[in-house]
Amino acid sequence: MRQSLEWLTPSSPATPSALGAVLVTVSLPLADATGISFKWITLILSLALGALVVLSIKEDMTRSLRSLYWVFNSLLVFSVSLGIGISATPPPSAPPPLPPEIQELLQVPESRSVSSVLPNLFGIGVAKAQPPTPVIPSKDKPPEVGADSPEDKPKVQLTEEQREVLRRYLEAQQEYQREQQKYHQRWSW
Repeated sequence: MRQSLEWLTPSSPATPSALGAVLVTVSLPLADATGISFKWITLILSLALGALVVLSIKEDMTRSLRSLYWVFNSLLVFSVSLGIGISATPPPSAPPPLPPEIQELLQVPESRSVSSVLPNLFGIGVAKAQPPTPVIPSKDKPPEVGADSPEDKPKVQLTEEQREVLRRYLEAQQEYQREQQKYHQRWSW
C-alpha cells in the first residue's frame, strides 16, 4: 500500500495532475447544481486537497516549508483542474445567421459615401441651402420635439412565412443568449 500511494506527495509531479482530474469530476457537477462559479469551487477544493496531501506527510518539516508546499500544490491542482474543465466544456456555438430574405427586408438604406464623410472628420462642414418650409402649428396637438412623422418611417409588410422565419431566428438568438449567460456564469469569478 505504501508504494501505491508514493505519487501522493507534495514533491511528486503526478500529484497535481491526478488531483486536478479528480477535482474536475467533483467541481463541474457542484457548479451546475449550486450555481456557484466553477473557479471558486475548484479553488476551495484544491486548497482542501492540498492541505490533506501536505498533512499526510510524516516527515519532519518546518511550518514554512509545509505551507509553501501547500500553496504551490494547491495552485498547481487548481490550474490543472481549471485547464481540464475549460477544455472539457467549450463555449456555445453561434446561432445561424439571419436568413437572406429577412436581411433584405431589414436592410438600412445605403450610407453616405466616404468622400462626404471625410470633411466632417476634420470639423469642416458643407452648408447646403434648402428652401424654407413654413411651420404651421396644429391647434389640437402641440408638436413633439424630435418626433418623426409617420411618412418618414418605412412600412414593411411581412408574409406569414417571413414572420415564422423571423420568429424561429429570434428564438434561436434567445436560446444562444441563455447558453452564453450560463457559460459565463460557470466560468466567471
